[in-house]
Order: sequence, then structure tokens, then C-alpha cells
Amino acid sequence: MKRSSVPVAATGLGGLVGSRVRAGTAGEVDWLPLQVDIREPDATLTRVAATPADVVVNFAAFTDVSAAYAQRGREDGPCFRTNVLGARHLARACARAGKHLVHISTDYVFAGDRAGVYTEDEPGDATEDWYGFTKRLAEDEIRARCDGAAIVRIAAPFSALPGVKEEVVGAVLRQLGERTLPPMFVDRVFTPTCIEDLAALLVAVIRGRVAGTFHAVTTQPLSPYDFAVLIADAYGRDAGRVRRGELADYLSRGGRPYPRRLALANAATGDRLGVSLRDVPTCLAAMRATAMTGTAACRG
Repeated sequence: MKRSSVPVAATGLGGLVGSRVRAGTAGEVDWLPLQVDIREPDATLTRVAATPADVVVNFAAFTDVSAAYAQRGREDGPCFRTNVLGARHLARACARAGKHLVHISTDYVFAGDRAGVYTEDEPGDATEDWYGFTKRLAEDEIRARCDGAAIVRIAAPFSALPGVKEEVVGAVLRQLGERTLPPMFVDRVFTPTCIEDLAALLVAVIRGRVAGTFHAVTTQPLSPYDFAVLIADAYGRDAGRVRRGELADYLSRGGRPYPRRLALANAATGDRLGVSLRDVPTCLAAMRATAMTGTAACRG
């Protein structure tokens, strides 16, 4: 018997991640746009209390990392007001209204200055990167104000699902075709997010009203250079066009700070939620198959 869809209120459904998760959960979730500026506390309280949904998902965020760095130290800037105050207002509103809050966070909550992987039970420690620092504070706000909330960390989201804005695989393929792909760092590590897997994870969290912190990332930490090569190979492009770059050289020329090692563990997430978080090659192969057939298969 087919399950009925669950009504879920959400912010940020018009963004890169929100639009694709909406497409990837068709039939499972009935998304109700929470049309409110979460930077406004009273309006947020009113809208959350009025929604018929019992679950609220926060996709909204200020995600321009370079623009965020230009605002560092400014609590009156749009990055801090959206990421920190917005999370505070949503957490307070959900707590008062008895709603289950699901907050989308990021690997940037970590400083990225150590070897090894970050596990789900570790709190963020970012201080230098302003975007990461504000998202770290957002997590703190939610844990302090909304018992039973779920925090889902993602990184460099990619997907074959339809949506707004260009995701990372599309950007790499376009730049390879235009020969404009910049040198890709070989001395930085991250674990990108397949949005199809994120969608399945969110369905599990929403249906189970699950609380805790989860890592919706692939099982393969890798460098941006390795990721670009895998993308080129998966789509039959010339991987020789992917040039090697070094974060150390970029920083020596005055570039903004980047967290160096953001490898996230996801074993506890998969075990607890009963979802399969795939490796990068498997996700890219599925994306390539989707591109060839023109049909995006949703995971469930």
C-alpha cells in the first residue's frame, strides 16, 4: 500500500537544495512553503503557529561563503541575521508551537584543522570562517531552544534532480566544456552530499520525528581535484582538463580561509535512520544514467 504524503512546512524551498529535495520527495512529502522572513521574530512565531504541518524544515541560509567572510564580525549583517537569528527564531517558534524542527546545517561548522573524520556527536568548532561560525552558532541556538530537533549537516550538494541554481556537478561539466574550470585543490578534503540520498534521509527523519544530529554525506572523503576527475570520468569528459591546484598557494596570495579537512563520518546516521548513503562514484553513475534516460528516479 502506498504511503500517504506527510505535510511539512519549510523555508528556503526556492533554493538549490530545497528545490531539489522537494522534487526528490514527491509523493512522500507535501511541502508547504513557510512564507516568512525568519529574521523577524514575531512574524516567525505567527507563521509557525499557523501552519497545519507538525514538522518544519529550515533550508533557508546565507550560503555565499565569500560574501559571508566580507561580513565577518558583523552581527548586523545578513549572514549573521539569517543564519543565527533566523535559527533562533525558528527554534523558539517550533518549541512554543510543539513542532518538530529539522535544520539543514553544513560541514563548515567544523574548523577543519585536524586529521581524521568528524562524527555526528561532535559539536562545531569553527571560528575563522564567518559562514561556518554563524552556522555553528545556529546549531547551538537550536539545541538550546528546541528539544527534540534534528540537525542535518550537508556539504557541496550535487544532484540530477531538477531545481533552481547550478549544483556542483553541473558547474564542473559546464566549466570543463568551456575550458574555464579553475585549478582544483589537491590538499583539501571534504565529503560531498548527494541530494537524492539527502531526500531519503529527510523522509526518514520527518516520518519518524527523529531527533539528533545527522551527516547526509557520501561515504568517500576526497579532494576537490579528485571529485572533479570522478565527474569528468563519469560523464565521458577528458579528465586531463582538470588541473591541480593547492590551497596553500591560494592562501599565500591572500585568498580567504578555507577549512582544510572536512571529512564527515556517516555510519551512525545510516545505522540509526536505516538509510543507504552511497559513495561518490555510485551517485555519479546514477546521475549519468538519469541524464541519459531523462528520468530522475527518486530514492525511497
